[in-house]
Amino acid sequence: MLFDTFKDQELIWQSNVSGDTSCGKYAFRGDLAITLGDMHEASNTRNQPKCILESANILADAEQFIFVSGSLLSLDDIPAFVERYGQYIADDVKVMLYVVDTSKPMFIEYEGKQLYINTYEDSTVWQLLMEDLYVEKSDMKGQSPQDKLVTMYEACKDFKPKYDTVSYDDALGFKIEGAKRAIHGAV
Repeated sequence: MLFDTFKDQELIWQSNVSGDTSCGKYAFRGDLAITLGDMHEASNTRNQPKCILESANILADAEQFIFVSGSLLSLDDIPAFVERYGQYIADDVKVMLYVVDTSKPMFIEYEGKQLYINTYEDSTVWQLLMEDLYVEKSDMKGQSPQDKLVTMYEACKDFKPKYDTVSYDDALGFKIEGAKRAIHGAV
């Protein structure tokens, strides 16, 4: 299974939901390392990843991702993301990325992958995804955490935003310099 391979490669940084759905797919919610951190010499453990797909929501069959969303800190992280995970993303998947340093929503086709880029400021990826896909909490009432991803996947099939189509190089022109991720949690 894909996520066993990712675990062996130390790519699973944090896992909130990980398991089979009622329809035989595999659901994952958590953080995936894109660029691994260096090895800590004294403890022989790995330091924090240098680049992470945060708040990832992934639905997979046995061989590939059929639904992908998550947050990247920068548009600059897209090449590393596609290099690391592109081989696992089915060609027809609408990859929904919420990027901290972008100033506008846009569509980018990068290395054959359909990337729907949206701004990411003060919310959670899950909440933004629900809004973008027009999914209500009541649509998922009584579902397991894994099956909630199936609901998102089904809703994503109808996702047809009117984003401007831009090349990756042109997208870099919409970067917000100095943008930082909002931190949520207890004070």
